[in-house]
Amino acid sequence: MRRPTLAEHTAEIRGSDIAIAYGVAMTTRVRRRRGTPTEGSYYRLAPDVKQTIIDWSDQFDVPTWAVIEAMVRATKVGSDGVPEGWVLPLPVEPIAMFDVAAEEVAPQRRTA
Repeated sequence: MRRPTLAEHTAEIRGSDIAIAYGVAMTTRVRRRRGTPTEGSYYRLAPDVKQTIIDWSDQFDVPTWAVIEAMVRATKVGSDGVPEGWVLPLPVEPIAMFDVAAEEVAPQRRTA
């Protein structure tokens, strides 16, 4: 898919003398309504999952946030509270950082 150049993405605001130039990073046709509340998030994903999200984003010409929101909204929660078809990893016990028993007190360093 060819990405438009900056010169191809300019628009004038009616009733104003201001022209908006959209950079290459702002070429998507799907935008949120101004003032819509959003939350930032960051996830470490498996490469194949990330590539699937990117592929769908390109295929449907929507931003990645729209793909992720659609996936979450399309999920059906089962009777046990876990979405249907999900296989979640089991939680593991935290690894102790030090071999110090809970009742032992580490020596305190004193300063003058």
